[in-house]
Amino acid sequence: MQTQIVLEGITHKGKNCIRKKGPVWEIHVRTETVLFNPEVGPWLYVAPVGHSYVSKDAMWIKEESDKDFTIR
Repeated sequence: MQTQIVLEGITHKGKNCIRKKGPVWEIHVRTETVLFNPEVGPWLYVAPVGHSYVSKDAMWIKEESDKDFTIR
């Protein structure tokens, strides 16, 4: 079983995402670096509960100081 987290939207984009897909997400990957952003992590690859990590709803977020989400 994957680790579950609860996301809270900060920006309009984040709030819309939570409204559409729900607040409970599963962590599939945790890493310090990602190729698309030079910022050091930790980065989390998350998907809504019940969705696969290859789901179109899966996304990368920063564990600390993400611009769209906070982890509760």
